[in-house]
Amino acid sequence: MADMRTQAVMGIIPPTVAEAKIAERWPTVAAFPLVSQLSARLQELAKGIMLATFRLPFILAAVALPFTFTLALLIALAGWLLLAPFFALKIAPIFMTRYLLTNRRLVVQRGWSRRTAAEVPLAEIDKVQVADGSEQPFYTSADLEILSGGKKVLTLRGVDEFQQFKIQIENAYLAWGRKDPPRNQQFPAKAS
Repeated sequence: MADMRTQAVMGIIPPTVAEAKIAERWPTVAAFPLVSQLSARLQELAKGIMLATFRLPFILAAVALPFTFTLALLIALAGWLLLAPFFALKIAPIFMTRYLLTNRRLVVQRGWSRRTAAEVPLAEIDKVQVADGSEQPFYTSADLEILSGGKKVLTLRGVDEFQQFKIQIENAYLAWGRKDPPRNQQFPAKAS
């Protein structure tokens, strides 16, 4: 694969010349939906307690603040501690996962050695969609499903900034993956 540091603009190398990295994502802790949703709820609860305290009249808020702040901090801390082992899994050498988009394929890599666990050539991608019910606004992440031949061939779990990565995959397919690109402009310039 071409070294991206030598390119002025990422992903410009044609696939016939060399394979070049276009984008790379690491899954968030949202890849573990039960734990991440529980942690998000705990953190939202802590935030709600603090906001409710600030809505009280000034004297009541001043009296209640030391107690509510401590309670909110303990609740948020419980949420963070709940996520800690799963965050450690995210960066542990054996379990780490990366999603790599090149000008030839979409790859799921595992471990420090970046061994390929799954891949889909861009030419085989029909559609990229967000998995139903996987969107987690608290973590700005969701699961992306890659469809080929009407079947789901790959699921990318817990993709951070999933809309941006979805668009990058679609753009890579449109630029490099199509077997029969249109001969004319799809949207010709309007005569002025």
